[in-house]
Amino acid sequence: MTSERSLPAGAPHPGDLTQTRPGEAIRAALAGCGAGDYLERLVSACRGGGLLSAEGAAALGHQLAALLEKRAERYLAGESRSMRAEASDALLHSILYTLGIALKARDNPAEALLAERLEALFNAGLALLRRRTASAKRLWRAALNTRLPSPSLCYTEALGKGFSAFFHFYDVDYAADQTPADIDYPLGLPLEEGGGVEFAAEWLRRILLENRFCARFGPNEIHALMLRREADYATLPLNLFDPVLLCAIGCLATMGDPATLRPDALLLEELAPRLAHSSEAAGIFLREEAEKLCAVLGFAPGDALIPYAIEVAGQNAPVLRAAAEAGRLASFFGAPKLAEWEIM
Repeated sequence: MTSERSLPAGAPHPGDLTQTRPGEAIRAALAGCGAGDYLERLVSACRGGGLLSAEGAAALGHQLAALLEKRAERYLAGESRSMRAEASDALLHSILYTLGIALKARDNPAEALLAERLEALFNAGLALLRRRTASAKRLWRAALNTRLPSPSLCYTEALGKGFSAFFHFYDVDYAADQTPADIDYPLGLPLEEGGGVEFAAEWLRRILLENRFCARFGPNEIHALMLRREADYATLPLNLFDPVLLCAIGCLATMGDPATLRPDALLLEELAPRLAHSSEAAGIFLREEAEKLCAVLGFAPGDALIPYAIEVAGQNAPVLRAAAEAGRLASFFGAPKLAEWEIM
């Protein structure tokens, strides 16, 4: 419980927590921390901030051991008096995940940790997990309803068989941190490591954004673009959103119609001097063009899709700079080869 594992990158050191209101500082320190690690890092932050003594941390450890024993008894349901070490460890991870879910939902997680019993927090987390699982199911149905008519097997199987298996086998009570399905389709903005319904809900939220964006383009245009990228794309784990976004940016930047997904290769190469200067310049270009593109496509200010598209575009900055230096901007933006224009 008092592990010295590091806080998330960019987070304030626990020793800094006393310099501002402790609850706010700790919440900021743990921003982005997954549910599975949340309790351990919260205890570490409280210890470093002087809010929790060594004796208090030990008492939490005793509470956690008692909670594990109680949950193990319920899991075994009288069939056995002992649990294998690996099964006990798996159950402990599930409990920690559930406690993390409960604490992350609090306005002041440190106060909740210090004031409430772990068993009460666990029960609150369990109830919250059930509600979030139901909410994630609704996200899944929405994702199915907006599924793109794409031949990509990885995409269609993730939304179909993948999440069907997840919701069928997901065990909120004893394996809450697990993701019992193969979700192999890569998002435009990949998720960091995580599991359980926290991972599933965020994955589905992001795929809904990607579906909405790609729905602004015709399936034939997307298919043609993906074939230019990779002839066997339908059988490979390739994201659809990122190539469509970049290609549409290429169209916009060369005064073309984004809906065609056919930027002019020659005009793209004229951008090279500007984009080869630095990754910073390339990133500014991509983010600005992505924001303009969202407006052109009719996404209203405040739409969650806009910052998502900007971030996905911006992460391509180093690759764009390299492409500009190598004279391969047409390839980067997915432009048709000149011979393809001749037969149009």
